[in-house]
Amino acid sequence: MIASNYAPGDGGEWGGVYFAAHRESSGQVWASITLFGQHRGDVHIKAMSETMRPTAVGCGPRVLRALTEPAESEDARLWRQEAHRYQQKRRDALAARGHAIVLAQPVTLTNGMVLDTVVVDSLRCWSANDDRLRIRPQWDWFMRDWQQSP
Repeated sequence: MIASNYAPGDGGEWGGVYFAAHRESSGQVWASITLFGQHRGDVHIKAMSETMRPTAVGCGPRVLRALTEPAESEDARLWRQEAHRYQQKRRDALAARGHAIVLAQPVTLTNGMVLDTVVVDSLRCWSANDDRLRIRPQWDWFMRDWQQSP
């Protein structure tokens, strides 16, 4: 293994994801993705390679930079493309901190309030209504369509 990172799970079945870059004796570097979770005291682990085109794409830039081209398969190439897209969208969201954004699909809160414009405090926190309302969005909200408010 030459690079790795951890990402939070999807908030559902999987509690976390571990990404790693592995170098073969041929020099080829590929990514492994390991999902893990816990349910009723049992630990669940699912390990796979990028060739299985997993839906977990929160791979860090260090792991992505370590991967060699060309990808081993079309599925690996598509997974890498989606992981790069994830990192770009995450960078855009980080750049939006302190600014208002407009969501393409409005969000309905548990109290029934519907919001389409929020201020990005961090990747894990929005505010609205002149800072009187704090919202914890889904962990991957930035993958949806949104734009920074003018």
